[in-house]
Amino acid sequence: SFDLSSGRSLSYLGRFIIVLFGFLMVYMFLKRFRDYVLESRRKTFFILLLIVSSIVVTHFVYSSDVLSIYLIPFIIVPILITTFYETRLALFIHLITVLLAGFYAPNSFEFIFIQFFAGMIAIIGLKKIQRRGQFFSATLLSVMSYFLLYFGFAINQGGNFRSIEWVNFAWFAGNGILVLLSFPMVYIFEKTFNFVSDITLLELSDSNQKLLRELAEKAPGTFQHRSEE
Repeated sequence: SFDLSSGRSLSYLGRFIIVLFGFLMVYMFLKRFRDYVLESRRKTFFILLLIVSSIVVTHFVYSSDVLSIYLIPFIIVPILITTFYETRLALFIHLITVLLAGFYAPNSFEFIFIQFFAGMIAIIGLKKIQRRGQFFSATLLSVMSYFLLYFGFAINQGGNFRSIEWVNFAWFAGNGILVLLSFPMVYIFEKTFNFVSDITLLELSDSNQKLLRELAEKAPGTFQHRSEE
């Protein structure tokens, strides 16, 4: 039973209020600056799905005695938002996500700082998507950011190399692998939510495609008119 007089119940209530406030901030941001998202249930649900999924995964990983919270690929959220929406929205949603997930981190400030800046690196790397290879480079840069930021925090707090938990570098590397393995999710989400990403549009407009080559050979006038558009 839910007894408000118990410490655990009050803790859950406090966490519920803070999480609710986080989602309220998302709503207010969308209402004020990105109302086109709220006009579409599909687009709104996708954003909420990413945030809730991240928090749920964080909860289960935190409850595990085997896995580290640093293994969770939080940068998938800004990558997907950047791919289907735009960078400013991706940055805001990523910030809200890591702030809420910070409840489960042993060192909340360190966790939020590292995750936020790694997400920023991913967003910057994907600002102008022209090929799918940019996903790999953005992930690599983010993992390197994880390494450097954690290393900086560790030696700053401990004042020596003995304070570094080297196993965390392995968790960060696993994080990057999970991000790379999740890239097919872009295609899955495109089909599921009927999204069209910039990378898909660029691939469709690639003149080296077989269909477009045939169009250039059989109807050069039409192809030339399309290219000018």
